[in-house]
Amino acid sequence: MNLFLTDRKELRSGWKIVRVFAFTFIFTILIALLTSALNLAAGGEYAFNLAILAALGLELLISRKPPASIGLNFKETAFWKDLLAGLIWGGLSIGLVAAGMVFLTGEIIPGEIGRGISLLPFAGALAYWLLAAFTEESLFRGYILSILKNPVGVRTAMVVSAVLYAALHFLNPNYYLFAVLYAVLIGLLFGEAVIRRGNLGWAIGFHFVFNLLQDGGLLSFPVQGGEAVFTVVLLINLSLILWKMPRRAEALDLD
Repeated sequence: MNLFLTDRKELRSGWKIVRVFAFTFIFTILIALLTSALNLAAGGEYAFNLAILAALGLELLISRKPPASIGLNFKETAFWKDLLAGLIWGGLSIGLVAAGMVFLTGEIIPGEIGRGISLLPFAGALAYWLLAAFTEESLFRGYILSILKNPVGVRTAMVVSAVLYAALHFLNPNYYLFAVLYAVLIGLLFGEAVIRRGNLGWAIGFHFVFNLLQDGGLLSFPVQGGEAVFTVVLLINLSLILWKMPRRAEALDLD
């Protein structure tokens, strides 16, 4: 057995994933150098997410596959309907988390909600989390999930993508043990939604608004805390997806 190539002389899925991460590393350095040379503020985390976008674009070009092959089927109305549903579902979910942290754990003080927020920082958070949601879902629930489904099976692929997603967050200096478990759980949540809907719309919408309302200052979330509330809300969401979210004909062909 060839370690690198399949019987059809194609690079094995694991090596393709390694290649995408290698592309991401290279593009991150190039974009960081460019933004530094131009004295632009969009370095650091912006550079990393832009690098993911560039790496995926290059990988799809090499593989000769359209964006729809990883769930970015923009021409279909279903994608935009699922995006809207994800935005609403994510907003309700983070609102439920905030309510729990106000009334059950006392980790958010009602009078502090929204205090000190200003337009410019919120606009920056909006742009960042939109980019992060789009690129992370495209990489983990789009590319990695779709490329691993045949060699290891769709459920194993979902777990692997969730674990890799959690591992990525070790780059965050505020990362701690619960954040690892949280990232795995939310990775499974998004993965199940993508399997059932066949596109990334719902996952991108939920991911975007869920993080925006935490980080954008509207709900005054602490840097750490709310572990029990987050876990319960995410488990409720996963249960609802398994119970109620309908399956649809899938561009990712995950079944």
